[in-house]
Amino acid sequence: MGTRWLERFFEPSKIAVIGASERSGSMGGAVIQNLKAAAFKGSIYAVNIRRYKSVHGVPCISKIGRLPKDVDLAIICTPAHTIEKIIKQLGRHGIHAVIILTGGISRKRAEQYRPSNDPIRELAREHDVRIMGPDCLGVLVPDLKLNASYSHINALPGKVAYLGQSGTLASALLDWAYARGIGFSHFLTIGDSADVSMPDAVE
Repeated sequence: MGTRWLERFFEPSKIAVIGASERSGSMGGAVIQNLKAAAFKGSIYAVNIRRYKSVHGVPCISKIGRLPKDVDLAIICTPAHTIEKIIKQLGRHGIHAVIILTGGISRKRAEQYRPSNDPIRELAREHDVRIMGPDCLGVLVPDLKLNASYSHINALPGKVAYLGQSGTLASALLDWAYARGIGFSHFLTIGDSADVSMPDAVE
């Protein structure tokens, strides 16, 4: 699908984190904390069906349909069996950029935690949604104060971009670079590439 909608991954002004909570080990909670710690200048929304009032100080709503219509980027951190339904809801709501972190390194690598790529690829085309992942680290753009990832450490600003497939390798590299003061213009992994591919991201 080329570069259609990809700018929304790298320059979002409004981000929704689906499945965020303050539960210990919550991937969505970690994403919200990272966005706040990086001093993201845009708006952040948490979505959780458990009807929390807020997650780490961010307003929380119970349904995707209650999000503003101009959300640029949605980050899915929910179990694999919920993802297809969520993509359909996001597409109907007019959200065209989605990161699927589910299947990331903080979960067991068992097959039941890994979404199937084929239905996701079909849904991306049907609903005009660009999907990064599943099983990716997320996106970090230090100059824009964007850390839309579950990484335990932020990237320093720099002039070199890192684009990879493995979240495990990327996390190790980020640790190594941070300890040596090495920064990045962009830092991301594409995971299982259900939709957004390596050439798409490079372009």
